[in-house]
Amino acid sequence: MAFILNNVDIFFCYAFFAFMANNPSAEVLRAARALLGWNQRQLAAAADVSRPTINRLENRGKSDRRTSDDALLSSVDAIVKAFEAQGIEFIEATSVTGTGVRWRTPRGKLGNDPTPEEVEKKL
Repeated sequence: MAFILNNVDIFFCYAFFAFMANNPSAEVLRAARALLGWNQRQLAAAADVSRPTINRLENRGKSDRRTSDDALLSSVDAIVKAFEAQGIEFIEATSVTGTGVRWRTPRGKLGNDPTPEEVEKKL
């Protein structure tokens, strides 16, 4: 039996793997926040999402990916972009190493912390 991929199959396969690469685990999200020295309110202000959303993402179980919730997916994307704007790089798992985070440049942090006024909005 021959299996032929059409453009739709290729698109969905690409979209799935792109999503998985951009869907860090709860542990990786906490590690990235710890690397910056931020609390959840600071991250919420930088990513423009609510603090309860940060809390829910950081405390989800390994099997709780909630891939069907578009709002949650957009929140993960905003959080990843906020981390990347600060100079955080997400490391994908390989056959030798696991997933993780590190500074993208040797000098470390690139951006500025959210202002106290921005953090107060996220209370």
